[in-house]
Amino acid sequence: MKTMTRLYWLRTEKKDLQKRILDFDEKIAELTNLGSAPVSDMPRGTGIGNPTEKYVAKLIELKDKRQSLIFKSIQIESETEEYIKEVDDPEIRTLIRAYYIDGKSWNEIAKIYYKRNCDGSTPRKKVNLYLKER
Repeated sequence: MKTMTRLYWLRTEKKDLQKRILDFDEKIAELTNLGSAPVSDMPRGTGIGNPTEKYVAKLIELKDKRQSLIFKSIQIESETEEYIKEVDDPEIRTLIRAYYIDGKSWNEIAKIYYKRNCDGSTPRKKVNLYLKER
């Protein structure tokens, strides 16, 4: 269970990082469309002074972090798949895989697998009951 929860949150963090990367890409595009920075013979301080350079540095940092999360996700996904293989009930196995591996919401899962007017609480309760009994 702990592994599956970690996988869920890693994927959530990865989505958040992806959104932040897109935001930084947009900021960089805006700054580069404004024209180049004024050229001056005045001495500059240490560190990154140009806003575009700051955004590019942050963008590189975010992309490195995202890559690290991808590797962690692959490892934890493999551990989660091993756990799922041990689940005897095919319904529970399918629900766990859809939520924790495929990243679907409980409402999406309910619509896909139960095809009746039920909300996400039905599959969520089934999985939680199974996990609680283990």
